[in-house]
Amino acid sequence: MSLNSGDNALEVEIHSRKGSFLTISFCAPVEDVTPPALEITQPIDGSSLSEAQPNLALTYPDLPAAPGSVVSGTATETLVVTLDGVDVTSALTVRDEDAAGLVPEPLSEGAHQLEAEISDEAGTRPRSVPSSSSMQRRRV
Repeated sequence: MSLNSGDNALEVEIHSRKGSFLTISFCAPVEDVTPPALEITQPIDGSSLSEAQPNLALTYPDLPAAPGSVVSGTATETLVVTLDGVDVTSALTVRDEDAAGLVPEPLSEGAHQLEAEISDEAGTRPRSVPSSSSMQRRRV
Protein backbone atom coordinates (compact mmCIF):
# COMPACT_ATOMS: atom_id res chain seq x y z
CA MET A 1 0.00 0.00 0.00
CA SER A 2 1.34 3.46 -0.88
CA LEU A 3 0.65 6.50 1.27
CA ASN A 4 0.30 10.03 0.00
CA SER A 5 1.90 13.05 1.59
CA GLY A 6 -0.47 14.55 4.18
CA ASP A 7 -3.17 12.81 6.23
CA ASN A 8 -3.89 9.15 5.48
CA ALA A 9 -6.64 7.02 6.97
CA LEU A 10 -7.18 3.28 7.03
CA GLU A 11 -10.43 1.74 8.16
CA VAL A 12 -10.90 -1.99 8.72
CA GLU A 13 -14.31 -3.50 9.28
CA ILE A 14 -14.57 -7.08 10.55
CA HIS A 15 -17.87 -8.96 10.29
CA SER A 16 -18.56 -12.13 12.27
CA ARG A 17 -22.20 -13.12 12.33
CA LYS A 18 -25.17 -11.26 10.93
CA GLY A 19 -25.42 -7.79 12.44
CA SER A 20 -22.19 -8.09 14.43
CA PHE A 21 -19.08 -6.22 13.33
CA LEU A 22 -16.04 -4.35 14.59
CA THR A 23 -14.56 -1.25 12.96
CA ILE A 24 -10.95 -0.20 13.57
CA SER A 25 -9.69 3.14 12.23
CA PHE A 26 -6.13 4.40 11.91
CA CYS A 27 -5.17 7.93 10.94
CA ALA A 28 -1.61 9.13 10.52
CA PRO A 29 0.02 12.12 8.88
CA VAL A 30 2.80 11.30 6.42
CA GLU A 31 5.38 13.88 5.40
CA ASP A 32 8.04 14.07 2.72
CA VAL A 33 11.15 14.82 4.77
CA THR A 34 13.77 14.12 2.09
CA PRO A 35 14.88 17.00 -0.15
CA PRO A 36 15.50 16.57 -3.88
CA ALA A 37 18.90 15.03 -4.76
CA LEU A 38 20.36 18.14 -6.39
CA GLU A 39 23.52 17.66 -8.47
CA ILE A 40 25.28 19.91 -10.97
CA THR A 41 26.42 17.57 -13.75
CA GLN A 42 27.89 20.14 -16.17
CA PRO A 43 30.38 21.65 -15.88
CA ILE A 44 32.19 19.15 -13.69
CA ASP A 45 33.39 20.72 -10.46
CA GLY A 46 36.96 22.00 -10.80
CA SER A 47 36.97 21.76 -14.57
CA SER A 48 39.04 23.91 -16.90
CA LEU A 49 36.95 25.17 -19.81
CA SER A 50 38.00 26.46 -23.20
CA GLU A 51 34.53 27.45 -24.44
CA ALA A 52 33.24 30.89 -23.50
CA GLN A 53 29.62 29.72 -23.15
CA PRO A 54 29.72 26.17 -21.76
CA ASN A 55 26.78 23.84 -21.21
CA LEU A 56 25.06 23.92 -17.83
CA ALA A 57 23.19 20.85 -16.62
CA LEU A 58 21.78 19.68 -13.31
CA THR A 59 19.53 16.96 -11.98
CA TYR A 60 17.19 17.10 -8.98
CA PRO A 61 15.05 13.96 -8.62
CA ASP A 62 12.90 13.79 -5.46
CA LEU A 63 13.91 10.32 -4.29
CA PRO A 64 12.36 8.42 -1.38
CA ALA A 65 14.46 8.17 1.80
CA ALA A 66 13.69 4.44 1.90
CA PRO A 67 11.63 2.05 -0.21
CA GLY A 68 7.97 2.94 0.23
CA SER A 69 8.73 6.43 1.62
CA VAL A 70 6.58 9.33 0.53
CA VAL A 71 7.83 11.80 -2.09
CA SER A 72 5.95 14.95 -3.02
CA GLY A 73 7.72 15.71 -6.30
CA THR A 74 10.16 18.47 -7.14
CA ALA A 75 8.83 22.04 -7.15
CA THR A 76 10.56 23.21 -10.34
CA GLU A 77 9.30 26.77 -9.82
CA THR A 78 11.68 27.01 -6.82
CA LEU A 79 14.79 26.30 -8.90
CA VAL A 80 17.40 29.06 -8.67
CA VAL A 81 20.71 28.74 -10.50
CA THR A 82 23.35 31.44 -10.07
CA LEU A 83 26.66 31.97 -11.85
CA ASP A 84 29.03 34.22 -9.91
CA GLY A 85 26.01 35.42 -7.90
CA VAL A 86 23.89 36.31 -10.98
CA ASP A 87 20.63 34.40 -11.53
CA VAL A 88 20.88 32.43 -14.81
CA THR A 89 17.83 30.18 -14.26
CA SER A 90 15.97 31.70 -17.21
CA ALA A 91 18.73 30.51 -19.58
CA LEU A 92 17.86 26.89 -18.75
CA THR A 93 15.20 24.54 -20.07
CA VAL A 94 13.62 23.30 -16.83
CA ARG A 95 11.99 19.86 -16.72
CA ASP A 96 10.53 17.75 -13.89
CA GLU A 97 13.85 16.23 -12.75
CA ASP A 98 16.56 18.12 -14.65
CA ALA A 99 17.50 21.37 -16.33
CA ALA A 100 20.02 22.27 -19.03
CA GLY A 101 21.15 25.18 -21.17
CA LEU A 102 24.10 27.39 -22.07
CA VAL A 103 25.79 30.10 -20.03
CA PRO A 104 23.88 33.18 -21.31
CA GLU A 105 26.89 35.53 -21.58
CA PRO A 106 30.51 34.66 -22.51
CA LEU A 107 32.62 33.93 -19.44
CA SER A 108 35.71 36.01 -18.75
CA GLU A 109 38.99 34.20 -18.12
CA GLY A 110 39.45 33.07 -14.54
CA ALA A 111 37.48 31.33 -11.81
CA HIS A 112 33.68 31.11 -11.78
CA GLN A 113 31.18 29.67 -9.30
CA LEU A 114 27.88 27.97 -10.24
CA GLU A 115 25.31 27.32 -7.48
CA ALA A 116 21.82 25.84 -7.47
CA GLU A 117 18.94 25.46 -5.00
CA ILE A 118 15.56 23.74 -5.27
CA SER A 119 12.88 22.35 -2.95
CA ASP A 120 10.18 19.73 -3.29
CA GLU A 121 6.41 20.25 -3.18
CA ALA A 122 6.50 19.65 0.60
CA GLY A 123 8.91 22.59 0.93
CA THR A 124 11.86 20.38 1.87
CA ARG A 125 15.18 21.98 0.91
CA PRO A 126 18.64 20.46 1.23
CA ARG A 127 19.91 21.12 4.77
CA SER A 128 23.48 21.70 3.62
CA VAL A 129 24.90 24.42 1.42
CA PRO A 130 23.51 24.66 -2.12
CA SER A 131 24.97 22.37 -4.75
CA SER A 132 27.90 24.15 -6.34
CA SER A 133 30.50 23.73 -9.02
CA SER A 134 33.64 25.77 -9.60
CA MET A 135 35.20 26.14 -13.02
CA GLN A 136 38.15 27.92 -14.57
CA ARG A 137 37.87 29.60 -17.99
CA ARG A 138 41.24 29.47 -19.73
CA ARG A 139 42.58 31.31 -22.74
CA VAL A 140 42.19 29.40 -26.00
